[in-house]
Amino acid sequence: MSGNVLLNIIDDGEELTSAPVFVLTSNHPIISSWVDGHVSLSDSANMYDYDVTELDNIITDVAFGTYDYTFTKAGGCYPPVSGSLVVDCDAINDMSGNVLLNIIDDGAELTSAPVFILTSNHPIIGSWVDGHVSLSDSANTYEDDVSEFDNIIADVAFGTYDYTFIKAGGCYPSVTGSLVVGCDAIDEMSGNVLLNVLDDGEEITSAPVFVLTSNHPIIGSWVDGHVSLSGSTNVYEYDVTEFDNIIADVVFGTYDYTFTKAGGCYPSVTGSLVVDCDATDEMSGNVLLNVLDDGAEITSSPIFILTSNHPIIGSWVDGYISLSDSANMYEYDVSEFDNIIADIAFGTYDYSFTQSGGCYPSVTGSLLVDCDAIEGMSGNVLLNIIDEGTQILIDTSITQVDAELTANATGVTYQWVDCNNDNQPIEGETNQVFTATSNGSYAVAITDTVCFETLLSSCIEVISLANKNIESSINLSYYPNPVTEIIYIEFNTNYKNIDIQIYSSLGQLVRELKVSNSIHSEINVSDFLSGSYILKVQADNKGNSFLIIKK
Repeated sequence: MSGNVLLNIIDDGEELTSAPVFVLTSNHPIISSWVDGHVSLSDSANMYDYDVTELDNIITDVAFGTYDYTFTKAGGCYPPVSGSLVVDCDAINDMSGNVLLNIIDDGAELTSAPVFILTSNHPIIGSWVDGHVSLSDSANTYEDDVSEFDNIIADVAFGTYDYTFIKAGGCYPSVTGSLVVGCDAIDEMSGNVLLNVLDDGEEITSAPVFVLTSNHPIIGSWVDGHVSLSGSTNVYEYDVTEFDNIIADVVFGTYDYTFTKAGGCYPSVTGSLVVDCDATDEMSGNVLLNVLDDGAEITSSPIFILTSNHPIIGSWVDGYISLSDSANMYEYDVSEFDNIIADIAFGTYDYSFTQSGGCYPSVTGSLLVDCDAIEGMSGNVLLNIIDEGTQILIDTSITQVDAELTANATGVTYQWVDCNNDNQPIEGETNQVFTATSNGSYAVAITDTVCFETLLSSCIEVISLANKNIESSINLSYYPNPVTEIIYIEFNTNYKNIDIQIYSSLGQLVRELKVSNSIHSEINVSDFLSGSYILKVQADNKGNSFLIIKK
């Protein structure tokens, strides 16, 4: 009828709205063979995730649309391959009926990643915290000062790290932890591994101090003792042993320290110690005080003799001191500028101090010389001489009764002397009473038995004894008697040599007058005290004595 072959197309199928997507990675240039991995397709309405292998690489029924895709290679760490894919009728391959997604990636395998240090949620101050971070594993260490605008450590090799974060501006506990740097830890959006530092510790203002004496060279092993730390506001005292050697909670500051070894007497070890964050050992959390001392044991000390507050005269007192114990004796003359006796062996001493310049009772007492007695500042043992005794006054007066002379002092020793023979001692005359056997001038040397000071009395004249060389008669007259001012003496003849002497009732010569070739003389006694006196007159080998009264 028509001369044509009839092709009758009958189709009752629905319109295509999706297509399978064939993921092809066989031409991947890294290894030139198929690459397994994971692919993700997403648009505004749909998301497809699929693990791709050589034999399972078709994602079915992908709705028509324009997709962002990401392919992540399996077996190692590679940069994701990303791009855009249109799935529609035009994109469907006629032969296979698939839309082809051809993955091409020539990136090298990743072995490191940047680490982003985040401290903005640090609870100490509620905002970003600057500081220093350290990352370390068996092969690598990274140190970085972190601030809000400089907080990424680049190219950190993959590995598992111990980290430490130390906050700047003050002293805070270190923040520590572990961080894995690897493919799985890399944030897809930023490409960084995040290290989020959290620390709720309070600021540190003190630290324990570990006192180490185990290398002490005195005995080569641990040394027990006492340590003192003193700063401008704080002082710490502690007895140190091998098992009790940590002083807790020492406030930050700079301290002067003194270590005194126990069991014997050794020089104190002194020095300076800084206690702060930088001085704190990270492993132990302690500040180390390493005590070193090579001093030999002390067995003696200088003694400082102090007499400046001596109550006798209220100022420095010179004198002589003696120290003695069962084994040692020290003698020393003490003055204000020479008052230290060096190297006194340790022991308990009896001392005696005798003041010079006068007669005072000796100051006596006991003094302990040992380590505990040594004054820390000066290194001396102080002997403070205190004496309330008054000066001992020696009575040198003499009472005379004719030829009998009596020294008035008691509790002393006596030696009578001849004044007319250059004060030579009279043999055997050492008693308190001396009886002259001939007229003359006599005195007594008195020695105190406490301070052994010797004083000589005034010379006393004895004129009451007969003298073969002097005639007892002389013709004269004297007046007035009693006398007020002047005694007049009249002789019955002219004498060539006349010696007139007046003695007190104690036998002391108080006035003398010598005249020549005269029959008249006079003596002024207006300055005499009222009382009895002896008038002695010698004229040309004649003499006599007379009693006169001074009003």
